Amino acid sequence: PWSYLHLPEEVDLPEHRTRDFETRPWWHEAVMTAEPTGNARNIDIRKHYSRVSGQSDDQLREIIANTYGQIALIDHQVGRLMNCLVEKGLADNTIIVYSSDHGDWLGDHGLVLKGPMHYEGLLPTRAGVELSLQTVRTRTTKLTKDMISGAGEMYDLAADPHEMTNLYDDPAHAAMRAGLEALIDSRADDMIPLQPQVGLA
Repeated sequence: PWSYLHLPEEVDLPEHRTRDFETRPWWHEAVMTAEPTGNARNIDIRKHYSRVSGQSDDQLREIIANTYGQIALIDHQVGRLMNCLVEKGLADNTIIVYSSDHGDWLGDHGLVLKGPMHYEGLLPTRAGVELSLQTVRTRTTKLTKDMISGAGEMYDLAADPHEMTNLYDDPAHAAMRAGLEALIDSRADDMIPLQPQVGLA
């Protein structure tokens, strides 16, 4: 019943649902169009599953409603476990750890599944092209830089919460960029060397 719990016509759609690769760093388009590499199975999955084409609003509403149902199923099962802990008198001395690797964009910026675009709606890593992304976010700004190519994107989240205007190469915002890059450079221990791809992530 979970896939019917939420009505598609009642879910909210992302405000910006079109792709605008021409205003983004190179990898935004590359992960959607470059010839995938790896074994035949991974290539087939990348071409026919992970690169979901643009969806109509009705299609997105159905995808989002089904995703909400999946989340409700997980919440229900976690609730069952929590209730059991209470019934057994174990809730007060039990630590609950709840984690997940990522979600999906569900139409945000014209994208459906995950990838190396560090929009606020989703912050994943590895995605079929050679990248070494570092992202820093303050309360009002965010910068993502590919440490290999030097390309990047930067947003003023206070003025542009939907991340539509990339300020990375804008000379008027050079001081903002320098400050954010300095934050990345100041935490060298947070960086790990580029790792080999595991699975399709």
